[in-house]
Amino acid sequence: MMRIGRHRNVVHLYEVLELVQDSKSTMFLILELVRGGELFDLISSNSGSKRKGNVSGDELHEVTMRKFFSELASGINFIHQCGVAHRDLKPEVTNDDEEKTLKIADFGLSAAFALNPADNVWQSITLGSPHYVAPEIISHPPISPKGGGGYDGTKADVWSAGVILYAMLFRSLPFGEDLLQEMLGPHWFFPSEISVEGRDLIVAMLNPNPNDRITIDMVLLHPWIQAMKNSSVKRVSSVPKMSGLCMSG
Repeated sequence: MMRIGRHRNVVHLYEVLELVQDSKSTMFLILELVRGGELFDLISSNSGSKRKGNVSGDELHEVTMRKFFSELASGINFIHQCGVAHRDLKPEVTNDDEEKTLKIADFGLSAAFALNPADNVWQSITLGSPHYVAPEIISHPPISPKGGGGYDGTKADVWSAGVILYAMLFRSLPFGEDLLQEMLGPHWFFPSEISVEGRDLIVAMLNPNPNDRITIDMVLLHPWIQAMKNSSVKRVSSVPKMSGLCMSG
């Protein structure tokens, strides 16, 4: 987390303190205070959206969730450009502040990676939360873009974000008890109230093959995200590189 600079959608780390007592060392992290609740709270509070004029409650729900998800994707894109994969994304580690801005927190399972793909070492530790973990992490042997062992943490983050998006839009999880089998051979059925673009983005993010899965910068350029109006997210032809805002070391 020390690599990550300041971004409006990432909980900021101000300082790290070390207390040494009796040859034992304890680390203290001084983090940004976020007074809001978890993403699940936002989903629940918006679950009863009512018709407003000619706009149905379901359409209002999708518009609201698109705003929050675009902030999640923006935060993920930033930490990836800083060379960090979160590896445990789920609604419980995303919080909103008093201005209802979503922020990514809890980097306890995060890992640094080389920004130059040629220098990267694929991760091999099995971790994450069961319903949000990517199939290449729990499959044996793991699937890597190079065909060997290990996995790409950034692609795993995209999968987890796809599960979060599904939960945001449909208020349920996409996979049941036969988790890995359903992940590797999904049969999608989407309620009609969610837009075609929203469904297309979910399918692209939850591609079981990490080599074919959409990347986070492609997520930000997807028509479903780009359809936002009257928001802080503007239409762009490319995703700006922000690694200059990251901390070194």
